[in-house]
Amino acid sequence: LNQMGSIVLTLGRISEARGLYAQSRAIWEGLNNARGQAQTHANDGLAWRASGEPQRALESNRRAVELFRAAGDQAGKATALHNNSEVLIDLGDYDEALRVATEALEKHQVAGPIGGEIHTRIHLAEAWSGKGEFPKAQEQLTMAAARAKQIGVPVQEAYILRETGRISLSLAQPAEALARFQAALKLVPVEGFPRMEAEIRLQAGQAAYALKDLGNAGAMWTRALALGAEIGNPMLQAEALAGLARIGRRQGRFNEALAYAAAATGHIESSRATIANAAQRANYMAVRSAAYGIHADVLVSVGDTDRAFDVSERAHARALLDTLSQSPGGVGVGEQAATLSASAIRSTLDNRTAVLEYLMGADSSLLFVVTRESTRAFRLPGRTALHASTTALRDALAQPGLRGLGRFVNASLDSYRALVAPAAAAIRGKTRLMIVPDGALHTVPFEILIDRPAATFPALPYLIRTRSITYAPSMSVAAALGAHRPAGNGRTEKALVAFARSTPAPGVAALAHAESEAQAVAAVFPAEDTQLLVGEAATESAVRLPEVAQARHLHFATHALVRPPPGSSGLALGSITPGGEGFLEAEEVARLRLTAELVVLSACDTALGRYVTAEGTLGLTRAFLLAGASGVVSSLWQVNDRSTASLMTTFYRGLDRGASE
Repeated sequence: LNQMGSIVLTLGRISEARGLYAQSRAIWEGLNNARGQAQTHANDGLAWRASGEPQRALESNRRAVELFRAAGDQAGKATALHNNSEVLIDLGDYDEALRVATEALEKHQVAGPIGGEIHTRIHLAEAWSGKGEFPKAQEQLTMAAARAKQIGVPVQEAYILRETGRISLSLAQPAEALARFQAALKLVPVEGFPRMEAEIRLQAGQAAYALKDLGNAGAMWTRALALGAEIGNPMLQAEALAGLARIGRRQGRFNEALAYAAAATGHIESSRATIANAAQRANYMAVRSAAYGIHADVLVSVGDTDRAFDVSERAHARALLDTLSQSPGGVGVGEQAATLSASAIRSTLDNRTAVLEYLMGADSSLLFVVTRESTRAFRLPGRTALHASTTALRDALAQPGLRGLGRFVNASLDSYRALVAPAAAAIRGKTRLMIVPDGALHTVPFEILIDRPAATFPALPYLIRTRSITYAPSMSVAAALGAHRPAGNGRTEKALVAFARSTPAPGVAALAHAESEAQAVAAVFPAEDTQLLVGEAATESAVRLPEVAQARHLHFATHALVRPPPGSSGLALGSITPGGEGFLEAEEVARLRLTAELVVLSACDTALGRYVTAEGTLGLTRAFLLAGASGVVSSLWQVNDRSTASLMTTFYRGLDRGASE
């Protein structure tokens, strides 16, 4: 029965295959045979993945790993781990995929067979490519190719060609990529591998589109769409539909493009709802965000700016709203909250405020400007050009000093012209900007952008001189956080609880001014309204005190470390070892229940993490929002200890006087 299931699965008859696996599993359960049960769960995982249901595939594979372990079958366990790494790649969870695939490879090398090692190396290459680590990906493919020559299986050669083609495409070598994809298609059997053929055709369509061969791209995507529909896989269909929408948009067939794009985003959202893990759901949305950009772009092309903005909000907000509904600090947010429409957001704005929401795309990006009066859209350069601009700005900031003035001025001017200048007329008279970034724009400090040069740093016309600037993951999320912040319920709240630790652990440079910073900040508020936790009192366990949960402002003056995966980033409160006592990881922060109006992370790089397109940065800032904080102040780079102490004191004095955060 199990073998029959595998045969019909290769023919694309997925439901029939699952039925055969269920019958087989029932027999193995009756015989109390763990290995037999494990094999049916592993095959079930393949079936669920083929039908585009990654959550069920993960669950089946994990159960298979447990049963193979119980049966002492290392080769079977390696195969189940390998299968799970493939699903994790589908979800865009590349860090976890690397961890799982590395474990699978170690077991394959001991227990065999060679084919398992080859496929696992291909998955390692996929994960490294997803992280942009192309030399490491190529290294794995080279080793996989060497092993594949030993057994001469065409399908494995096709997989390797597909991955090398993907790398070429990522490196802007579309002609080379297309040749590899076409070679891979010739090696795919006519029957039995519909998903593989569809995946190759999707990538071949991307390469042909980059070469402006729209006829070939359309043929590739049309066939991929048919294959995805044949096996009932919504993820494959979504990617093919998004590609066809790009062609329709480029050729001016907007109604057709709009139908394709709407169908693509519909498939993505139906699949998203089945993914249980919040971070994986965000990653899943991110790797498929192109469909939202195309959908919004087509709507702008037909003059429906409000609906285009609504699509942008869905891309930015939906996964995080889901996560808020499941987090302790955000209980109830996602249960009632939906993404807000452009008209609903306009009604919440005053006459001084403008929202600048960015949605990056491959061909072009969009900037939406929402004010009380209107919603307008502006086309910006594509993702690659904007990423180059932001990289130049960050490189200039990394080399401060008079010698770097010219470089900084050029980079800041370029970023202003790319990101803000197109909307200059729309934001005239607006003194408060709310920025909703996307992708690499999460690393841009809009405050320091300039619209003209000057001879010295102090004379530069920074944007912050004329406007207050705040950031949000999306306007819908910002509204949900504000609307669902718990009331005080008559309890006594501290105006400020401050943590400061000068020397969190041996081997880490002391923060000589951390404790004096906390004391100076506390002095801004009445003594009875503050609580200082400094030195040995600034511990991980202290973060869970009731006073912390109820504080209006939380201040952390300590070391922060940014490490992959995003949940492992954290604050050093006695330890610099993730998982160790005294290291408060982002995952732990997200499980807190806070009611703070503002959390200030007075440490280096606290705004950093791994950003995912549309969804935002996965790291400490996001974790504190999930815990219930209404706002977070954090840094994008290394900061000087003494300067930070002075800045923070000035900041809180302004806050106490009612100045805008």
